[in-house]
Amino acid sequence: MEKEGDTRSDFLKNAFDSIGAPLFVKDQQSRLIYINDAFCDLFALSREEIIGKTLAEDVSPKEMEIFLKIDQQVLTTGVENINEETLTVRGGEVLHISTRKTRLTDADGNRFLVGLIHDITKRFKAEQELKKAYEQSEGYQERFRLLTLNMDAGVVIHSPDTSIVQNNLRASEILGLSDDQMRGKTAIDPDWKFVYPDKSPLPFEDYPVNQIVAGKTSIKDLQVGIYKPGQDDISWLTVNGFAVLNGTGDLTEIVTVFVDITEQKKQEEEKLANQLKLEKTKKELNQAQKLAHVGNWIFNPGMAKPDWSEEMFRIWGFDPKEAAPDYDPDIISRVHPDDQQLFNSAFRKAVNPGTPYDIEFRICIPGKEEKIVRSIFEPAQDENGEKIISGTNQDITEQKKFEKDQVRHQRLKAIGEMSSSIAHDFNNALQEMMGNLEVINLESGLSKNALERLNTVKAIINDTAGRVSALQKFGDPKSDENNSRHINLNTLIQESLNQSRPLWKDEMEKKGQRIKVKTNFQEIPKIYCPEGELKTVVFNLIKNGIEAMPDGGEIIIETGTRNDLVYTTFTDTGVGMDAEAKMKLFEPFFTTKGFNPGRGLGMSGAYSIVKNCNGDIEVSHSEIGKGTTIEMTIPISQQAELKVLKEKVSKEKVSKEKVSKEKISKAHESYRALWVDDDFIITKSSSKMLESLGHTCATANSGKKALNYMEQNPCDIVFTDIGMPKMNGWELAEAIRERYGDNIKIIAVTGWNMREKVEEESTIDHFLQKPFTLNDLKIMLGKIVQDFEATKTSLRQI
Repeated sequence: MEKEGDTRSDFLKNAFDSIGAPLFVKDQQSRLIYINDAFCDLFALSREEIIGKTLAEDVSPKEMEIFLKIDQQVLTTGVENINEETLTVRGGEVLHISTRKTRLTDADGNRFLVGLIHDITKRFKAEQELKKAYEQSEGYQERFRLLTLNMDAGVVIHSPDTSIVQNNLRASEILGLSDDQMRGKTAIDPDWKFVYPDKSPLPFEDYPVNQIVAGKTSIKDLQVGIYKPGQDDISWLTVNGFAVLNGTGDLTEIVTVFVDITEQKKQEEEKLANQLKLEKTKKELNQAQKLAHVGNWIFNPGMAKPDWSEEMFRIWGFDPKEAAPDYDPDIISRVHPDDQQLFNSAFRKAVNPGTPYDIEFRICIPGKEEKIVRSIFEPAQDENGEKIISGTNQDITEQKKFEKDQVRHQRLKAIGEMSSSIAHDFNNALQEMMGNLEVINLESGLSKNALERLNTVKAIINDTAGRVSALQKFGDPKSDENNSRHINLNTLIQESLNQSRPLWKDEMEKKGQRIKVKTNFQEIPKIYCPEGELKTVVFNLIKNGIEAMPDGGEIIIETGTRNDLVYTTFTDTGVGMDAEAKMKLFEPFFTTKGFNPGRGLGMSGAYSIVKNCNGDIEVSHSEIGKGTTIEMTIPISQQAELKVLKEKVSKEKVSKEKVSKEKISKAHESYRALWVDDDFIITKSSSKMLESLGHTCATANSGKKALNYMEQNPCDIVFTDIGMPKMNGWELAEAIRERYGDNIKIIAVTGWNMREKVEEESTIDHFLQKPFTLNDLKIMLGKIVQDFEATKTSLRQI
């Protein structure tokens, strides 16, 4: 008996130790006498720390009370208890578990509490738990059945002859047979058609249950396919099983547990197909990247080396036969020193926290020309959900030269409408001043001093109008050559230095500082540009140099010729610029001077003016704390003689027009005019200016009032503003044409820079730009007289 008891004890002990789920046995005082390894792992305690305890010492007081109460109820009543509860184990880990407790009594009447703990969050381990639970004794069969009913794995119990004696619902679902159909079936039954993973037939002796019977051993993670009755598709299973032996080693039962992995198998097959497709795609991608000069790279922070495509090696100048280069020092050493901060910052943010970037930087390959590379990164994950860094590099060296001018052009154009709108408002205000000034000039008895001051104001208005005109052209790719002429750049620079003298000498000396100006002028040919606008550029360059040296310093200006270009450099010994400032210097509204002194349009406007002269302007050198050099180049015109001839022809034309106007003025012909503008000040002053020239002029402050006036009064000429509420100038002109045909001459008067558009409009005869002077109005009337004379001649010929 002792030997038999020892054998059973050893059997239980071995069964407990091999069980996968946490399992324990307690005595009548609720003290643990048997536990398995899974139990120790769950509570993070060793056997020595657990045996002899109640299981409740290492949990919270509340949990202890529940545990002990349930233990005593089961031991006293013999009623099995299944309970779900939250448990805090050593280390603070919180588990949600299901505990099943039952009472067993040995031959001597001793009561034992047997318990099984199930981690609900790990149901995939239920197969091991069931195996170990079933091995304890035949007395656990009912509890085993209850546990298997709701499992996701199929469980089948066979007798020694392989016939099925018990199964759970999931087994019926997986195998495609009802519980009744499965009962009594043996391994040799023709409904079973097993196949290997390669879909070849599985021999009868290799069927899972037959393997267990033959060796009285376990099988683990055996993958097989099975044809369900009446179906052509294969269901794929992972099978685990074990033999149940009695005390004498005889086979009593076979337990098989299987999981349907059909979907997983399909995914694996798809993955294999995708891998083959990926290899083909990779080959095609390498070819495409070679043609497009675009390389891609992948870097996993856990990898020792990044993964580069072949084109990446070519772009960076590394040997593709070698491993991908290290970030430091191989890669970073080839990034241009001025771009390393940008490159490093983008890469660090890409690694953590995974910030996307799209940057451009320069790389310097030993013995080769500098390249410009565009690098794009987007965060991604690999198939395991791990973060990876991947992106593309593109060699954009060739296209960047063209793109540089295009980008600048777009930036300038972006504010074209805004600047034009601002200029329109300025021109209206200037017209109010100019109109009133001209009216005052018409008065007699003004002193010489008053006339001189009025003329000074008039000059200021004209100068301001010139600046507004430059603002209107801001961002306009078309160059206006109306004011272009041949200029001696050396003379223009010297004049600008003289005009800016109060800034670089007087104001600085008041502060106790000194700016020294040096010039090195070579003999250079004349250039063909708008003189006033180019002088604005030079003045801005001088002014920027002064502002960059708040404590004084030196400005050096040089001129010369190079490759059919006239160049001039402006160097200061001031604060210098960093890489970002150099890149953005010519962008609209960018300034390094803060809000108060910086207007933002200075250098971007300068860029636009120089570009309209077919020239270029750039920061040739700048260093923090050491100063900046800006170089401007303008081509020596190959059409100079042609432009001189144009100027001569233009002067002759103007001279003829002047003679014609003088003849017309002698005719003393008077016209009936109507001035339409929503600005009362402009209509009032403009009408007085027309009347001073011998014409009659009525006024209207809207398009509707103008039409009402013309219904009651004859009219020869209509001067109309374009931008008016309710009915604008275009709409008024169309209404006049519909009612009166071409008998009335219509002149568009506006602060917008729209001469070309007005001249294209069939409803408009002429364009008068605000602000205009009395002389401008005389010239316009001369054109109108010519129009009327031409009409009379045409009528006489008819």
